[in-house]
Amino acid sequence: MWVVNTVNFFVSGQMFPIDLLPHPWVVLLKLLPFQYLAYFPAAIFLGKVQGAALWQGLLVQAGWGVALIALSRWLYARGLRHYSAFGG
Repeated sequence: MWVVNTVNFFVSGQMFPIDLLPHPWVVLLKLLPFQYLAYFPAAIFLGKVQGAALWQGLLVQAGWGVALIALSRWLYARGLRHYSAFGG
């Protein structure tokens, strides 16, 4: 479990700003939803993200939220179809 927490700590921008990484890594990490855990809120607070970029980031964050909720509901329904229990 500590490996997952360490990776999350790194890719979400909690360890250091994502912008300090080399170009291909910055692009990849900004496509994933992890930046919205720490990096994006900190960038808003520091005034680095304003105007249209702020609204775009919030819409992308909402989109990730909706997509992940839909995925979890689909996986839950699929799991219930395969679940069987015995006993009383």
